[in-house]
Amino acid sequence: MKMKSVLSMMMALATCASVAMFSSCNIFQNSGSNSENSSNSEGGDVKAAAYVNLDINPEVELTIDTENKVVSVYGGNEDGLVLLYEETGIVGADVEDAVEKIIDLAVEMGYLDEENKVVGTSVVSTDGKENDLLSKINTEITATAQELGLAVTTDAEGAYSVLRDLEELKAAYPNSSAIQNVSVSKFQLAASAAETGEVTLKAAVEMDTEELVEMVSTSHEKMEEFATEAFKQAKTLANATYDKALGMAKAGVYMQYATTKKPTLLPYGGAYFMYKASACGFEAIADSLMYVEKLQNYELNDTQVELVMEALQLKTDKLSAEEVEANKELLKDADGKITVASVEAYADKLFKNSVTGAKIEEMKTALDEALTNAETLLKAEVTKAKETYGPQIEAIIQSAEVGLMPLKGMSALLPPVIQQAVADFETVAADVRTAINEDTFNEAQLRVLAKDMSEKAESLLVEAQNQLNDTEKAEINAEVDKIVARFEEDRIAMNAAIDQAETDAKARLEELKNARKTA
Repeated sequence: MKMKSVLSMMMALATCASVAMFSSCNIFQNSGSNSENSSNSEGGDVKAAAYVNLDINPEVELTIDTENKVVSVYGGNEDGLVLLYEETGIVGADVEDAVEKIIDLAVEMGYLDEENKVVGTSVVSTDGKENDLLSKINTEITATAQELGLAVTTDAEGAYSVLRDLEELKAAYPNSSAIQNVSVSKFQLAASAAETGEVTLKAAVEMDTEELVEMVSTSHEKMEEFATEAFKQAKTLANATYDKALGMAKAGVYMQYATTKKPTLLPYGGAYFMYKASACGFEAIADSLMYVEKLQNYELNDTQVELVMEALQLKTDKLSAEEVEANKELLKDADGKITVASVEAYADKLFKNSVTGAKIEEMKTALDEALTNAETLLKAEVTKAKETYGPQIEAIIQSAEVGLMPLKGMSALLPPVIQQAVADFETVAADVRTAINEDTFNEAQLRVLAKDMSEKAESLLVEAQNQLNDTEKAEINAEVDKIVARFEEDRIAMNAAIDQAETDAKARLEELKNARKTA
């Protein structure tokens, strides 16, 4: 079933929902999501008790149980994906054996060499024994590298890019004691949790460590080991044209049944549909903003690149044009682009392998200024790109308000659970409108909001089903089955798109890994 026919069907089904609400669930078809984990099936249901971050570059994250066994592993950037791709024997292994294998791979693939001999290490533990675990990991790293003929050291201070992000967060929330006093290791854990889309970075920093570790571990286990940014974007695009539309259509069945066969179901079916529709719209916009807001992935212009090169002393009066061009190549990512992320990756490697001194501090200060200036311009582009989303969010809210208006008008006659649902939505609408007016809405905020509204929708669905007898439930289920069948063409198209994206991602990672191993 194509989107046009889906829209027509929903207009007929949901007499109290406007076209704008359903459209909001399908117009964002250029976005992406998710990440990676290798051999997560070995982890089973073991509970994670600690989080470990190894910054080589590549970046590798692990979660560890109370027996120091690896519960999950994740490549935190593309180099991390390359290093871990098709590797086994990490999940389920003792952490020291896992670290040994990771260092072996890093040396074999040239990530650790004479030019890069420092590994950033970070540990957060739920039992307060992070120092013991960190000591074991550091010892294993240096011993493994030494056996391979490389004198590697470890550093727990945090990479240049991590410290930049931390300082930015502190500047944004000067009155939050949790943020002002957060350790680098806890910040890295919180940042990883925020990447799941389940929580904002601010909220993650303020969360309990045990909850954060579990969130990150669960996220790792859901990740595909081949989940490049291109794959994540393609997967979200495919899901956007199927999952959200199907979910909306299935929710509309309760509206149809209430209006044609069981009027007493209308308050439950109406509230359920409105929450489901709103969740769909907010999630769709969040999918789009995920890529709009990632400043690290924007390509820098020539002027910005020149300022970065001057800050890093890659362009000076003493260097020839050929030398400057060669230095410029050092800043490029695997796609040949110079972005904030690729510059930070170069700077992370440069600074951690350099002896601290006045010259290095001067370079850091100059690079901070160059990147901040670039990000200021990029943020202006992001703000401009987001201008269309505010009205679309408002359309979602207005559509839900129109749908809920009949319920609000007879509030005193409604069951308490429906009265509460209507009141809750009014609170959400007020908060979101404030964010729109102040231009503070973002992907993480909308993602959390969509999750909360989806959970509310599911609780309302249970209430709706409680109003039905077995015969009525069977009739509704039969209608749902018909809708699923009508969406079969879209399901096939979705799976084909995801399969192709998976093929492309695996080919890219294999190519990059082979190039590393044969270099």
